[in-house]
Amino acid sequence: MLAQEFDIEVAKKVWQEESREEGLKDGMEKGMEKGIEKGRIEIAAEAIKLGMLTDDICKITGLTADTIDKLKKEQAKI
Repeated sequence: MLAQEFDIEVAKKVWQEESREEGLKDGMEKGMEKGIEKGRIEIAAEAIKLGMLTDDICKITGLTADTIDKLKKEQAKI
């Protein structure tokens, strides 16, 4: 029975380590995605300041026209 208890403890530790690694990986992926999205929005904001057309900004950034329009409205408030 002692061997079974040891195996369970080892399995728990392995599972915890794998879960931790998976959580870190997921967190990094989400962080990278947010960073990329933030960069696209910053580029779009600069393009708006330069007077570029919405269609061109969409092509450059991959953002939707609705998102570009929202950014334009936000900039108009400033």
